[in-house]
Amino acid sequence: ETSSATDHQKNAGDPTIAPVNPSELRLGGSSPVATDGADAQTARAAQAGQVRQAILQKIQRAGIRDMTGENLNVVATPEGILIQVIDTPGIAMFEIGSSRLQPEAMNFLAAIGDVIRALDNDLVIFGHTDARRFASTVYTNWELAADRANAARRVLLNTGLTEKRIAEVVSRADQTPRNPADGFAPENRRIEILLRGK
Repeated sequence: ETSSATDHQKNAGDPTIAPVNPSELRLGGSSPVATDGADAQTARAAQAGQVRQAILQKIQRAGIRDMTGENLNVVATPEGILIQVIDTPGIAMFEIGSSRLQPEAMNFLAAIGDVIRALDNDLVIFGHTDARRFASTVYTNWELAADRANAARRVLLNTGLTEKRIAEVVSRADQTPRNPADGFAPENRRIEILLRGK
């Protein structure tokens, strides 16, 4: 789940953040834990927590200050582990209407890439926008979300992730808001990375 607003500040030098070695994370069918029923759901939720913990450690070590644990959500889904990088009020990954990553967001995604590079799960990258519309009918939120997802893909590849692990890059435009009650809410603007279960 999304952490409190003080997560990043608390993480700096906080001994309660248990070390997680990304190379020791094992997801999906390759995991020694149970893979069916309620036990599997519990195990996958624990794996999601480990992935989030490892990413937070990387963020801390990289000295990332503006984007924090509030911008990161990692959840277990039936399809695998879903990593969500979410805009918050005052903190955006991209300028409005642009697919150019802000430097802090680039570093944030690189920290994620450093963690998932050690895993062997295939990835699906999703781009989401808010409900703000373009005046043009040629370039729309569909194209913008695709371009943003591809910008994230390029950052992940630059961390050493292999191209063959990226199964799909998907535009969701503004069709699946995180906050359906407010189509313009910053949390609707997000990049999602699905680590497919095995």
